[in-house]
Amino acid sequence: MTEAEKNSYQKTVNNILNIKFIARIFLLFVVLWGAIKFGNDGLAFISKLNGYSIEERQKIQSQLLPIYFELDSYTINSESLSRLERYIPMIISANPKSVLVEGHVVELAPAININMSERRAEEVKSYLVSHGVSDSIIRTVGMGATQPAPNKEPKSLYHARAEIKLSW
Repeated sequence: MTEAEKNSYQKTVNNILNIKFIARIFLLFVVLWGAIKFGNDGLAFISKLNGYSIEERQKIQSQLLPIYFELDSYTINSESLSRLERYIPMIISANPKSVLVEGHVVELAPAININMSERRAEEVKSYLVSHGVSDSIIRTVGMGATQPAPNKEPKSLYHARAEIKLSW
């Protein structure tokens, strides 16, 4: 590398660092301005820049009730299927950065637990994608029986579920 190329490279690096510094100063200014303008609640202002306040995000998430499955199956039950249909426009309009679908099961053999919970999560993802939710933002995970539904009998159908979690 010649001396001129080194100098050109160094100038480019310095320009990038200056741009990052200016962007950080600008963000700090926006947070401070938001804190002054919105009664010292700059975080709420920043969350509003993304379209939803923290309270609105919590409300959207709280409306996403579990999707239930037939016992020992990855077939979504009919009641949950209609619920999932209602969730589609809500998820699309919320415009989350990511959607996590967690599959859960009733306690069975450990190998069956993970496989079944993964298939349940994939089934919900497939349904969401086929109805317009972007495949690129959806992640799935099989939780097995590690997080049972609260206050339910060990073999209850409430454990045979998938949960949808949005992140902004």
